[in-house]
Amino acid sequence: MSSVSFEELLREAMVDLSEMQEQDGQCVGRKVGQNKRDDHAYFLHHWSAMYLRYMQISKKLERVHDQILQPQKRYDVRVLLDSCIGRMLEMKFKIVQYCGEYVNLNEALVDLKLTPEALEIPIPSYFIEDRSSEITERRRYIQTLINHYRTTEADAPVTVALASAETATAGVMSANDFPMSVEQAVLVLQTNERGRQGRQRAKFHRTIYEQEMHQHREFEYGTSTGKDQAATRIQKIVLGYLARKRAKKILQEEMEFLGMEASSQVRSSNQQSRLTKTLAERKTKQFSNLAELQQEAKEMRSKIKVQEGGKKMETMLDEILTRMANIRLESADDTLPVLPSEEEGGSLAFLGRLPKSADDDEARKKAEEEAAAAAAAGAKKAPPKKDAKGGGKKGEEEVEALPTLAPSLFWDRFSGARERYANVWHQTFQKTYFEDRDLDQHLDKELLHQEILDGAGGVEHELRRCVDQLVMVEVNNLRERMEREKGGKKKKGKGKNKKPKKIKVKDPTDGTKLETFFNSAVYLNILQPSNESVRLSDYIGAHDMMGNVMLEHQKLQAEQVDQIKVKWQAVLDKWDDYAEQSLRMKKEQFELLFKNYCDQSSWMFEPSAAQVRQAVTEYCILPLGSQVIHDSAPHHTACLLYGFPKTGKTMLTHAICNETGANLFNLSPATFNPGGGAQKMIQMVFRIARSLAPSIIYIDQVEKIFGGKGKKKKKGDPVAARAAKMKKDIVQRHHFFFFCGKGKKKKKGDPVAARAAKMKKDIVNGIKELEPTLGVMVIANSSAPWDADLKELCNNFKAMVCCVHPDYASRMELWQTLIQRKGAALPTYHDYEVLAYMTNKYTSGVIAQVIEETLTERRVKRLSQRPLRADEFLPALSRASPIFREDYASMKEFVMKLPLTARRVTEDDFKEAEAVDPKAKGKPAAKPGGKKK
Repeated sequence: MSSVSFEELLREAMVDLSEMQEQDGQCVGRKVGQNKRDDHAYFLHHWSAMYLRYMQISKKLERVHDQILQPQKRYDVRVLLDSCIGRMLEMKFKIVQYCGEYVNLNEALVDLKLTPEALEIPIPSYFIEDRSSEITERRRYIQTLINHYRTTEADAPVTVALASAETATAGVMSANDFPMSVEQAVLVLQTNERGRQGRQRAKFHRTIYEQEMHQHREFEYGTSTGKDQAATRIQKIVLGYLARKRAKKILQEEMEFLGMEASSQVRSSNQQSRLTKTLAERKTKQFSNLAELQQEAKEMRSKIKVQEGGKKMETMLDEILTRMANIRLESADDTLPVLPSEEEGGSLAFLGRLPKSADDDEARKKAEEEAAAAAAAGAKKAPPKKDAKGGGKKGEEEVEALPTLAPSLFWDRFSGARERYANVWHQTFQKTYFEDRDLDQHLDKELLHQEILDGAGGVEHELRRCVDQLVMVEVNNLRERMEREKGGKKKKGKGKNKKPKKIKVKDPTDGTKLETFFNSAVYLNILQPSNESVRLSDYIGAHDMMGNVMLEHQKLQAEQVDQIKVKWQAVLDKWDDYAEQSLRMKKEQFELLFKNYCDQSSWMFEPSAAQVRQAVTEYCILPLGSQVIHDSAPHHTACLLYGFPKTGKTMLTHAICNETGANLFNLSPATFNPGGGAQKMIQMVFRIARSLAPSIIYIDQVEKIFGGKGKKKKKGDPVAARAAKMKKDIVQRHHFFFFCGKGKKKKKGDPVAARAAKMKKDIVNGIKELEPTLGVMVIANSSAPWDADLKELCNNFKAMVCCVHPDYASRMELWQTLIQRKGAALPTYHDYEVLAYMTNKYTSGVIAQVIEETLTERRVKRLSQRPLRADEFLPALSRASPIFREDYASMKEFVMKLPLTARRVTEDDFKEAEAVDPKAKGKPAAKPGGKKK
């Protein structure tokens, strides 16, 4: 794409943004919270469409920012991009608040005529590009420390962890792991020898078979086949080959003409390679223009200070002193005016030229809204009509007290960016590109001079600070001289000279340097390098396009369950042999069938893989990648990734680190073992993470830390209880198979669980102390979240993402992608369908392991000799473990207990909200048709 294309894309984004801001402004002031069902419908249909529109605008701005050449315009586009993403996150948090997590946007996609790929949230490339040198240097330093500890200290925790990881990855098995006896070794040798002899025997029989066939041909055709027969055979083979080739070519041309297959020009990668080369060249020019801008700004700043600094300072000083002199002459008691402090605005506030900030505008808007509400309340002095129960006035007061939708914090940024684009960049591009023929789009020196002089943090602002300090010195000297002339003495106020007592806070570090703990974190395998090859796109999965259809089906089924339950219960009450013969099932099977039918009304609690990627991007990647988004947009400081084993939780954590350039601190109970200084080390990890922001503190097996204390202990085994009662009689008869091993030592508790219990207090305190602007996020993983205390999980982790096993569409995409990455392919599309159907309730990690075990390096090399078949995956698949029914039921029960903002909204949520009558002060409303007492 050329610069004109990106300029047109930017113009489209500005037009769309103007329309969206106008549409978005109409929602301000709407009352929410009165009816849960109405709020759900409003946010689901209206705000979801606006959320998608903002997402599409963000994609356009991200493409423009990634390839635009003009450095000053690129900075303005970045401000607009961050603001658009921030508003998108604001809308998403509102949608989650009133519609629950994992909202299906199928209807919004159809209304906007978009494809499912439009739901992929853009991740700006500048998250990594702007900090590439810093990230590379830090990773190099960490790797250097790791290599140093591996070569010098073999007992270091990081050395032991890396050695065990390499052994597990390479699949190396030592003799101690699998001891082999002499008989087993002899059996292996005998098997190999029998195999060698069988191969030799087969080779010998093949030679005999070829000799017999040669003799048979000689007997049939004679001693010599002749030239004519040889030519006939060659012609037959060649003509058949040419005919098949011609037919294949005709078929290909026909398919290309009908548009059912891509032509050779489309299949060619020449255009793609040219596009990649062009984009790389634009990146090079982009970095060159940025370096030129930085150098020119540095030189121009010093030049302005030298040439114009003295004159401007003199003008500012004369203006301030003249203003002070006039105020002093106008005052009756000849008092000196007070110059505001730097925080209050300094001389600009004194002169009345302080620019209005966004906070002032928000305060003014809020005051206007309050005044309008007060005027409306004053106009309605007449008491409202009361109903028979006298609750009309109270109902209106409750409606007035409901919260309203507030304006966005990013609207001022939108307005300023649109105004700057219209005044500066709209005409500048045509002049520089078409008239001046500046294809590289170098910097605009006039605009740069104006920004350095008058912009925020410019030379004029710096000079004014110096002038304010000089004026303060002059005013203080004049005040002291006036006091000496009057003979006045300074009155000592009580406690004026007393210094406030400093509260001594216990330093957990004991004055230790940060570098020392940095090295200790690497030594203890706490600060780890992330897997650089992992990206968020590696979490493979398709979009769920049948979500709304399935929800409507479940809703209809839930309404019919009560009616069907009466009929089924009648059949169960009259159950007899005739019913059993007619239905061809027993009564227990019939009850189980009905129970499974009722459970289907609430089975859809899992998100799709695309929704998982979307949630991880919104909760973790976007806030950590940009400081502007992190400071302004709503986000959480802790996130829980839960799901079955091998569903991609750890991979998502590494993807977050790589997409944002964050540091990875591992505080998992299984790997964290610093010895006696665990408390001090945990506190230091949070301190190092804050100093090296953005950072991620990773906690695996978090259920061991937040173990549920309120759970009842399981009752003992009844068989073991009966055996204990029988022990006395059995001892007398010398039957000792009921003994429980009284002389054996009791097994000690799990060291990981004990370590996790000690870590809990410090980790909870560390999470509470994290502020939204620190750039640190705690990401916890759990494969069995039902073992943890639900209340503590919800209090510490406001964001929860369910990493699910793939559905049918995701399994299809997973099999095709992973097999293709190995350089192989199955013969037909039906083979992928069979494998996707067979791997239901298998996690993505298990499927990847099956493919890795089947497509070995040797098998990939032999693909040309023996094509791949679907049944080759069956041996590895038979050894893999699916998700068991008990774990699936536990996960479903855990998810349905989560708050509304961490799961899907079900029909029961609306029923619970409507079951409470607001006029009855929280008492349950009477059922329709009930008898009155």
